[in-house]
Amino acid sequence: MRSALKQTLRTFPWMQLIVCLVPLGAVLACLALFVGTGNDAAREFYRLRALHPELTRGIRLFSAWTQNVFYAFWFILLVYGLRVKKKDLARRALWFFVVQFVFSFVLVRVVKVAFGFPRPYAALAGAGVVPFSFDTGQHSFPSGHTTTVSISAYCTAALGADLLLSLLMGLVLAGIGFSRVYLGMHHILDVSAGLVFGAFGSFCFHYLCNRGST
Repeated sequence: MRSALKQTLRTFPWMQLIVCLVPLGAVLACLALFVGTGNDAAREFYRLRALHPELTRGIRLFSAWTQNVFYAFWFILLVYGLRVKKKDLARRALWFFVVQFVFSFVLVRVVKVAFGFPRPYAALAGAGVVPFSFDTGQHSFPSGHTTTVSISAYCTAALGADLLLSLLMGLVLAGIGFSRVYLGMHHILDVSAGLVFGAFGSFCFHYLCNRGST
């Protein structure tokens, strides 16, 4: 285990990770500086959604379907790896789905329930923090969409050494993070936490792939 951890630290695609993070980090910084945080941003985006229903519809579709594209891509990699007997590729695809399940469908949901932070639309209606709540309106922290897509973006970017691919993944991730704030589903803090969860998930993915190949 120790040798696999050292190998992961040595071989982890740090540059790809940084390039993936920068676009969304810049977006969140601009939102905090020019729009505000917390209820200030929630009120502004509530106003914008009312003014631009068509734009809002497009952003909602982008937010809802982007991760499905990643799932389809990694499923194709899994099937291809199995069919042509590329065990390393198939194993990476399997670990991708395992990590997504553990982080996006288990860990993130446990944290959401435990913290019970209100989503922006709920906060505007007067809701407060309700720990251990199963009300989805209290599941703002962290952003599940950001966690899921960040893991996908990091893992996909790591498939190649081309930083242009990493930048493309970073732009997709920035779009998702912005969409969650724009749609009133998450605060800036929630999206930032999703990035952290996603980065840790991608590190675990790389560790598992290294461990499986030793």
